Amino acid sequence: MTNNIDINQFNDFINNANSALSCDADCQDKKKRNELKKKYLEAKTNLLTAPVQLETTYKNYLTYTKGDDAYNEYQERELQEKAKTIVSTLNLILVMEYKMLRNIMILIVVFY
Repeated sequence: MTNNIDINQFNDFINNANSALSCDADCQDKKKRNELKKKYLEAKTNLLTAPVQLETTYKNYLTYTKGDDAYNEYQERELQEKAKTIVSTLNLILVMEYKMLRNIMILIVVFY
């Protein structure tokens, strides 16, 4: 087993050396740029897909450990929280609009 590891490491070393010899500094620079760009694009894709992946993995975990009913209850709680946030935001907007209209009406009465 140790010999296989040593042989694999030796083969990797030889492959890396061959790559370095067959690729000059400009080639190495281009490879590094491409490698870094690829990692960047992978990270960007991961960032975009992370919310869906998170939700899917949590659903799988919750349904496996506690059943479909537990996941349905979780979804209901999440939706209720979102609904509360929307209602609070709309109420705040309405209060602000009311105050603004009231101030406009006061200005109209005062100046006319």
